Amino acid sequence: MKIEIKLGDYQKSIDAQIDLATCLEFTLSWGECSDDSVDLLRVCSAGIGVALDKESLFPKYRPEKEKITVYGRRVLERLLLKNIPMNDIYSSGTIILKSMAEALPHKKEVEDKKDFFPSQEEGI
Repeated sequence: MKIEIKLGDYQKSIDAQIDLATCLEFTLSWGECSDDSVDLLRVCSAGIGVALDKESLFPKYRPEKEKITVYGRRVLERLLLKNIPMNDIYSSGTIILKSMAEALPHKKEVEDKKDFFPSQEEGI
């Protein structure tokens, strides 16, 4: 899915192909920080970093080594050093996080999927 983001003068149409585990973790973190503007800004920044990973503009996200907000803080520092307005970080991050949430399978999709898991006879 193509999404449009704007970060200051940088505008990009990206195909954010992010693995589902990362999408789920970011979506949950996004929901958990809705009342904390600092953590929300960090999660939005982290989403930007992950979505632009192929561009090699930001540090790589290593889920096994750091929390999303810690990674987001590192990306946020880079964004601010590039004079990216806070509103652009919130809006682009929200667009990315929304696309992550939409990428997750929903109950109806799972119910409609036949042979989602192999049967016992197929040799698990």
